[in-house]
Amino acid sequence: LILAQQRIHGSRAQHQRLDNDRYDYIAAPKRTGYRGIHDVFSYKVTGSSGEHYNGLKVEIQYRTKVQHAWATALEISDLIDNTRVKFDQGENPKKERFFMLASEYLARAHESMTSCLPMLSDVEIMQEMKELERDLHIMRKLSHAQKRTIVPKSRNIVLHFADGTLVVKGFRSSNLALQALAILEREYPEDDIVYVRADDPTEIQSAFRNYFKNSKEFLKLMPRLGST
Repeated sequence: LILAQQRIHGSRAQHQRLDNDRYDYIAAPKRTGYRGIHDVFSYKVTGSSGEHYNGLKVEIQYRTKVQHAWATALEISDLIDNTRVKFDQGENPKKERFFMLASEYLARAHESMTSCLPMLSDVEIMQEMKELERDLHIMRKLSHAQKRTIVPKSRNIVLHFADGTLVVKGFRSSNLALQALAILEREYPEDDIVYVRADDPTEIQSAFRNYFKNSKEFLKLMPRLGST
């Protein structure tokens, strides 16, 4: 993560890093179990095509594969259950507890760190996770939700996620994709809609695992809890 952060900081881009908007959730994990490092930049360019974006705040999140797998699994679980545990609103304390325990387990088992529950023993973590899985079936739901979605062979993709369904459309140019994005955002203001540009369709599926309900990495990193 440090190397990735250094590459961003050392780039030739003129965007200004805002020192007061830097967050290290690895040194101090969130109560939910979220771990990662965030930088916030103020967008700055001199070219006329992008000047109207100057001053816009842009956040960059740095996470290891393990941390990203946890965060993605939580987002997918929220989509499946129509909950908002990710935002720590206290609406589902059992599910919140499961992901807190999962974060602690992953930090210890795969990164030689601790997360939000350093006071618990390994035995306590496993026992409580098994009890919650028997009650909530979180791992089983994640496993069953995975499905293959075809991504068009196009560099310009619009992802539209609504009511548990993902629609993927490819476009010949970025202008056409952005026009389609603007129309969809006006018609469906409550939906998750995003424009993505990538040379390889697999890059899109990796970056937006939550949209594709891909929690495979999380399931592989977690122990067997008896109901998957």
